Amino acid sequence: MLAAAAACLAVAGCGVVPPQGWGGASPSVAGPSSSHTPTPTPVTLTVDSGKVALRLRHVPSPTGNELARIPSGSAIIVDCVVKGASVTGSQGTTDRWGHAAFQGKSGYVSAAYLSGPSGTLPDCPVVPEIATKPKPLPTASGGSVGATVVAIARSQLGVAERGTNCNPYSTTCEEWCAHFAAWVWQKAGIKIPDRAFTGVLYVWGGDNKRSHAGTDGVAPGDLVFYGTAPRNPKTSTHVDVVVEVLPDRLRVVGGNVSDQVLERDVPRTGIYGYLRAAR
Repeated sequence: MLAAAAACLAVAGCGVVPPQGWGGASPSVAGPSSSHTPTPTPVTLTVDSGKVALRLRHVPSPTGNELARIPSGSAIIVDCVVKGASVTGSQGTTDRWGHAAFQGKSGYVSAAYLSGPSGTLPDCPVVPEIATKPKPLPTASGGSVGATVVAIARSQLGVAERGTNCNPYSTTCEEWCAHFAAWVWQKAGIKIPDRAFTGVLYVWGGDNKRSHAGTDGVAPGDLVFYGTAPRNPKTSTHVDVVVEVLPDRLRVVGGNVSDQVLERDVPRTGIYGYLRAAR
């Protein structure tokens, strides 16, 4: 296996060789491959990393944030596979990464250190993308401000930070949920300041007649703020973009959530206020 990999790598344009059974992951991080439809059957594989623990990363790259260290010899369950950064390990050289969970945290491990039959693993549906710049903006639809904000926020799903808090929505490596929210609004034509502290955005909203306490009347495109008040980082902890209003919860897109741009459902409790996108 290793000899075959070395021979292939010696040929110009050959690229990397996935460990046996790991071929076929889509070259894009944006979604599943259309070339085949594998049966999504998770498999149990063994970590073979020698004396060094295998790192569980938040993106399929050695530069991704370390989520956990998995001791060599551990059995882990892999549920999907994706193409990422090329790694050379005990099983050869490969750009395939498996999605797995360890000690309550889920992320990606290089297939170069996983032994055992992988079976037919499906491509991971959405994989964080390590980006140096934002994804392209959606085509303008001429809809409402709120709809435009939602489309822009969702266009960035999967963009992940590099290292620790280095992200494409600000010029500094710092907590970036407020930077992302401000970037989305700015791209939608709303002149909001770009600041790291969420409370500054809420206070700005009050000065510009956009802020509202609680969640009554919140609509898609609005920004929701978590905590109790905009006084300091301990009382104003996070900001998200609302993309859907559901009867008992909100569907939001936020930056710096598990080190990436993520869509999720949240309860209305814990939100102290919001900024209205539409005037």
